[in-house]
Amino acid sequence: MSTPFSKKSKGKGLRSLSICVPSSVIDPAHCKTAHQAAWTAHKIARAATLYGISEIIIYDTPSLSKESTPASSESSSSSSNGKKLAGYLNYFITPSYLRKQVFGPEVSDYEAAQKLPKLSNLPFLSHDGKYLVGFSVPRRIEKLKGKSAGKRKKKGQLAEEKLTTYINIGAEKYLQLSNGVKVPIHSRVIVNTESNAVATAAEAFDVACNHKVRGDTAFWTPEGFGYTVRHVAAFGQVFTESPYPDGYKYTAWAPAREAADLPALNSITLLPESSFLKTGVPQADPKEDVPVLLVLGPWRELSAAILADQENFAGLDQAEPLFDGRLANSQAPSTEASVLNALARIDGL
Repeated sequence: MSTPFSKKSKGKGLRSLSICVPSSVIDPAHCKTAHQAAWTAHKIARAATLYGISEIIIYDTPSLSKESTPASSESSSSSSNGKKLAGYLNYFITPSYLRKQVFGPEVSDYEAAQKLPKLSNLPFLSHDGKYLVGFSVPRRIEKLKGKSAGKRKKKGQLAEEKLTTYINIGAEKYLQLSNGVKVPIHSRVIVNTESNAVATAAEAFDVACNHKVRGDTAFWTPEGFGYTVRHVAAFGQVFTESPYPDGYKYTAWAPAREAADLPALNSITLLPESSFLKTGVPQADPKEDVPVLLVLGPWRELSAAILADQENFAGLDQAEPLFDGRLANSQAPSTEASVLNALARIDGL
């Protein structure tokens, strides 16, 4: 499956689109039951996989209620929503045979999510064939004895300890890779369970998938492993904890059902859908990635979340300068609906 955000654009590098959504989408004010919360998260996950999103970021939103509520209680509630949403989004891209290992005792909290349809455009979620996705786990290291116990480890030894031959595929025993092949610990790996060899997404699931390495971190394009999930308590962490070494090349806001006289609609440059992924990054090196960030959520909540982060945005009295541009105001009825709406409008660029 070809997706617009993980392919080479004309004259430009590989584009990666991240989306940023508020934790309030599953707030009890909007989702009265666990099923409603799971279904809301599923809509976001489905849109993200349909359009090849590489990363979903969840930002906490401060309470805007006029009722007096202790600040610590507001923060705790928002963070709880954020963690719950992150859990749902991760649950949907975790193969069923790995869920107990990944979520542990908390797997029972996702009963509502379990009843929802599988994300059909992620082939690795099926496990009918010989290829399975697993998580690499540390090797058992014998305790050092005698004089060697207190010795300082060399760089080679430290590097070696970050590698493993063992893969957790949800079976009673870990699978050990053949021919002494080692992979970084705590990484997601596709294995051929007949030969115990590492496989690529292309050969395992017959999809186009580019494997890239940035420093010590391996990334797969969305066609391989879906999206990654980040939950940030402070909005500035969206940028400071970006997985891209040089950060996002371009940041835009996708408004939905905002009042026509909202100042932000006039002060943030309107980007026609036809030029969204072309504007702001004309000087991109063809060999480099072009990470683009699309932020969603009601402006009132989004602005409050940005201005509440005084540690990262000290002195900032308006949120508008943070954005390079915006999409046109849509009539999507909710934030989760606006995700699909925005991605559909800029599809194919």
